[in-house]
Amino acid sequence: MSRQSGFRADVRDAVHVSDLALLALPALAMVGVFVLPDATTAGFALHYEDPTLLAMYASNFLHRSLGHLLGNLAAYLLVAPLVYLLCVLGGRRGLFLASFGTFLLVLPWVLSALNVVLARPRVGFGFSGVTLAFFGLLPSALLTFIDSQFTDDVGIRHSPVLFFAGATLIGVLALPSLTGPSFGVTAVAALATARYGQDIRDELTTLSLEGFRNATVEDGGFLELGVSALVVFLCFLFVAFPSDPASRGAVVNLYVHLLGYCLGYLSPFCTAFLAGRIGYGQGMDV
Repeated sequence: MSRQSGFRADVRDAVHVSDLALLALPALAMVGVFVLPDATTAGFALHYEDPTLLAMYASNFLHRSLGHLLGNLAAYLLVAPLVYLLCVLGGRRGLFLASFGTFLLVLPWVLSALNVVLARPRVGFGFSGVTLAFFGLLPSALLTFIDSQFTDDVGIRHSPVLFFAGATLIGVLALPSLTGPSFGVTAVAALATARYGQDIRDELTTLSLEGFRNATVEDGGFLELGVSALVVFLCFLFVAFPSDPASRGAVVNLYVHLLGYCLGYLSPFCTAFLAGRIGYGQGMDV
C-alpha cells in the first residue's frame, strides 16, 4: 500500500460520520439565526451595559450582515475541521470532542461575561470568539498529529512554543505601537517562546527523523496536512488580528479574539496535562 493510500485509509477509519454532523451544527446554527426575522433576534445582541442571559449565549451565533456571516462561516469551516482531522489522526478524538462540547456549551457564556465585566457602550455579536478557541486548539492538535504520524519525540508537551509564538505575533500585528501593557504582554510572550524553544532544542538533540524522511511529498497526505496546518496557523493570525480593527466597516473585537485563542489553547492543554499527570487517559503524551 502506498503512503497516499495509507493516508486515505487512515482518514476513512478515523473520521466518524456522527462527528461530521456535530461539526456542522455551529454552521447550521449561525445560518438558522441569520434567517430568523429581526423581531425574533432583536434580543440576541449583547449590550455590554445591559446584558441578558439570552443575549450572553445567543449573541455568539448572531450576525447582522451577510458579509459578517460568510466571513465567520468560512473561518469556522476552515479551522474546526482541520483541527478535528489532526486530532483524530493523532489518536485524540476524545480531546477534540471534549473541547468541542466546552467551546459550544460553556465558552460563549465565558466570553460574554468577560466582555460584560469591561462594561462600555458597545454591542457585541458574532461567532469569531468561539472560532478562535478552535484555532487555539490547533497547536496541541498539530503536535499530537506529528507525534502519532512522524516521531514520538514530539508531543503536546511541546505545544506551548507554538502558542506563545502565536501570542507574540498577535502582539506585533494587532498592537503596533507596543506601548504600556501591550508591550509587556508581547515581551512576556516573546520571552516564553524563546524559553520553550530552548527547552525543546535541548530535549530534541536526538530527534528521530525517520518518520519525516518517509513522508515525502510524492507519497502525499500526511506531510502535506501537517504543513498546511502550520501555514493556516501563521496566516490566520493576520486575518483575526488586523492592525486596524476598524478598517472593515465594523470594529473587530480583538479582545474577544484574544480571549478565544488563549482559552481555546489553555483549557484542552491543561486538561490533557492533568489527565496525564494523575493517571487518566493512558498513553497521553504530555
